Amino acid sequence: MAYYQTAPAMFCTLAMQTELYMVLTMTQIASGTDPNQLIILDPGKQSGTGEQFGTTAVQDWIITDPTGSHDILGHAKGLHMFASKTSYFWYLSFTILFESGRFWGSTLNVMGISPEVGEWSIVGGTGDFSLARGTIKYTVLQDTEHVKAVYQLKIHAFYFNMSASSIPLNVTNGGSDHRINSKIG
Repeated sequence: MAYYQTAPAMFCTLAMQTELYMVLTMTQIASGTDPNQLIILDPGKQSGTGEQFGTTAVQDWIITDPTGSHDILGHAKGLHMFASKTSYFWYLSFTILFESGRFWGSTLNVMGISPEVGEWSIVGGTGDFSLARGTIKYTVLQDTEHVKAVYQLKIHAFYFNMSASSIPLNVTNGGSDHRINSKIG
């Protein structure tokens, strides 16, 4: 399993949060026999200008354990698009879906721009990472132009443990049960 560390983080007296540090590896394969992304819109090719602005791709990048095992832990599923007319920037919006290991079924929602070294925002999450927010600092470990890129992801986030709620299922006030009643149709 990939290295990770969590710790309680108390920011207000009403909600207990957990702090997460995690290092993962992400592999993007743009072409070859088994690519994990596909260009779905290529305005430069369609217009004959060759300009990349507006190029959009769908991705299913591989997330692995960076330790010796290199086990596949999940995928980064989403979109990226070339979003600059003057410099080399891709806008990314994707969800890291954990498909094995300790965080199976949990997600982290990520967005940002992609120069060679940078930082993306964690804007949400589900499962173990409910309401996550934080950053992913990434560096390119390997880049074979237009074929394959490998990134190191250093994740630092805060999230809520929604399963540890202190609110009972049947909340009553003065003996009255306050339930939401709805009728459909």
